[in-house]
Amino acid sequence: MLCLLSINCNDRHYGLGVYLLAAMVRRHRPEWPLRVLNLPVQTTPRQLLFELMAEPARVYGFSVHHGHGPLVLQLARDLRRLQPDAVIVVGGTDVVALDPDEMAADIDWCVVGEGEAPLLALLDAVARGQPPAAGQGLLRPRELHPGLPLRQAQREQLDELPSPYLDGVFDAHDRYPTVYVETYRGCVWNCSFCYEGRGRKRIASYSRGRIEAELGHLLADPRVRRIEFYDTIFNVERERTRWLLDFLIAHNRHGTRLIGEFMLEWLDDEEIARLDASGFEMIEVGLQSVKQRTLQRSGRKTDLARFDERARAVLSRTAVDLCIDAMYGLEDETLDDFLATVDHLGTLEGTNGRRPTPILFTTRVHPGTRLHRRRAIHMVLDGGQDGTPLASPSLSLAETEAFHALFHGYLVLRGTCPRTMNDISGVFARLGGVPLSRLHAGVARVLRRQPSTRLLFDQVDWTEFRANRLLRFYLSAIDRAYLHAVAEELGVADAPGLRAALQALIEREDRADA
Repeated sequence: MLCLLSINCNDRHYGLGVYLLAAMVRRHRPEWPLRVLNLPVQTTPRQLLFELMAEPARVYGFSVHHGHGPLVLQLARDLRRLQPDAVIVVGGTDVVALDPDEMAADIDWCVVGEGEAPLLALLDAVARGQPPAAGQGLLRPRELHPGLPLRQAQREQLDELPSPYLDGVFDAHDRYPTVYVETYRGCVWNCSFCYEGRGRKRIASYSRGRIEAELGHLLADPRVRRIEFYDTIFNVERERTRWLLDFLIAHNRHGTRLIGEFMLEWLDDEEIARLDASGFEMIEVGLQSVKQRTLQRSGRKTDLARFDERARAVLSRTAVDLCIDAMYGLEDETLDDFLATVDHLGTLEGTNGRRPTPILFTTRVHPGTRLHRRRAIHMVLDGGQDGTPLASPSLSLAETEAFHALFHGYLVLRGTCPRTMNDISGVFARLGGVPLSRLHAGVARVLRRQPSTRLLFDQVDWTEFRANRLLRFYLSAIDRAYLHAVAEELGVADAPGLRAALQALIEREDRADA
């Protein structure tokens, strides 16, 4: 038996990669019994082992991503003791972040890049009782190093890869109402902090016929309530974007909601007009920073005036939730630079008063990226060689502490007022003149005054706060009237109309909960 395991950021996600691998095995090596497991990162090592050993396998394939490498290493150690003759292979974007010496005793093979062909080669070798031949995308752990190209055996055409949906391999619609779709692989950018574009000169796409067949199949299934596109940029090419949007408009008859990542500056008026009709409920766009120096160092560029104009167009003309990223810890960026980006997001507003949703997060300094190669030696990273910056030449430890306080305030506001967060920030901005970063910091100051709240802020991992049941319970118990205390803290409680506007939004959230 082959067992494929993905450890995911929460219990609402599954690993598309393990289903793509499973579809490849089902089509080309049907003699291998197959088991696919998707478990959230909150699963204890003990329970992970229980799940795997419920049906012991001959070959185990683990996908390493989202910084879950240490959990995979512990699982491999335990498996090696229980099944000394099992074959253990690891792949995924974070595999080069693992310590080769630590892997060597318990992991047999590593895949760096696309795993479909290497997995078939490994299964054939196991069936023959011989090691796989060289040059098939499989490396021993001690052959790994961060400089390896991410996609050693990249494909230019993807149609030969079977679809887990069309082939019936994905069978978990009852558990996962959101399904994940890729229409191409790679990225046109080559950001210093990211793996995705490394090793590819261009994107590799499925054919139009294959994309339409897969999307048509999913859109016709009423169990599919949401489709999230894994493409790095949905609107990567103008002609492609048009026919994709038109196809979605013509076939989205069940009201399936869509999510995707876009380049905001590349959206034209006709494409914006198609967003609602096609079913997009949310698009995420990667501003990252308003500092051109930072963007240039990171391998990106943004026309900020065009970005702002397109943001206001989306907010004014659609009902789409426009989510805009801001990253802390980018190369050579200061805390003030990050706060300037956050506050810039707080100035964006449609003619109808709609505002974007800020997505704040810290840069993860992955081994194998240019950022890690150039700067990691000068950084203190939370997590060792693969982590987020605690201190760097441009950031002090005290500034990172201040960032995390602001970040926790942002997460609390997002968690306690998920439907009205942007309206609340708009009230503070319009009626109180409060910048967005100051609002988030004010929320944190108010709630940290309570000892129990301060303990949670300081000692609980908030990385995936929506998937953490303890944090969800804590957030549900907070009286939203804390927003009035925040207004007092920021000195704007007596601003005309602010108290009443806040109370109306609090009551709206309360009614929605009831």
